This record gives sequence, structure tokens and C-alpha cells, in this order.
Amino acid sequence: MTADIHLTPGPDHLSVKVTGKVQSIHEIVEYMTIFRNEVARHGQRKVLIDYTEAHFEMDYHDLHELAGIAVQSDFPLYGLRIAVVCLPDELARHRLFETIAVNRSMTYQVCTDLETALSWLLAS
Repeated sequence: MTADIHLTPGPDHLSVKVTGKVQSIHEIVEYMTIFRNEVARHGQRKVLIDYTEAHFEMDYHDLHELAGIAVQSDFPLYGLRIAVVCLPDELARHRLFETIAVNRSMTYQVCTDLETALSWLLAS
């Protein structure tokens, strides 16, 4: 995996910091599995993913395939609420995945600032 992830469990959510270059959907599947298992271990359902130090090298087709893998592995059934923070320059790509994820019954919101993302995440 070329990207690094750092997990920080909190009392009401799990923070996931992704840094480096994300070159394939398989990397995302790998760390999705890690954080999915971690929230289950802590009995949580809320995840804050910080992508402000990550760069993605994927296109729409890759994102669509990633969502399909998530559905095949029953990811939506875990009932996770995921808030993502990204850089403004990366917003369009993350919005594409947000649309794809929401269309597959995942609760997923993209923001460009941490405060807004955290507020949305903890609202319910």
C-alpha cells in the first residue's frame, strides 16, 4: 500500500487519517476493511476520514468499481455514517464517490473543512 492510514478511536467516532498517494481501489478496500473492523471492535458506527494529505489517482470508473466492491462485501449493511474531509482541489472527485456511495445506500458526506464534517457526523 502506498498510502498510510492512522486510526484514532474516540468516544463517539473513529478518526481515520489517510496520507500519501492512493493509486488503486485495492488500497482503499484494504483500509476500508481495517477501519470497518476497528469501528465494530469499539461498538461505533461513525467514521471521520481525513484525506487532506492524500492524493488520488483514480477516475470515475475506478470509483464506480470501488462502490461495487463495497456492496458485494456488505459494507452498507454495517450502517456506518462516514464524513470525509478533503482539499478543495479534490472536492469534485470526492463528490463523485459521494454520489455513487449514497446511491448504494451508504451514508457518506464530503466536506472541505473538519468542523463541518465533524458537525454533520455527530448530528445523529
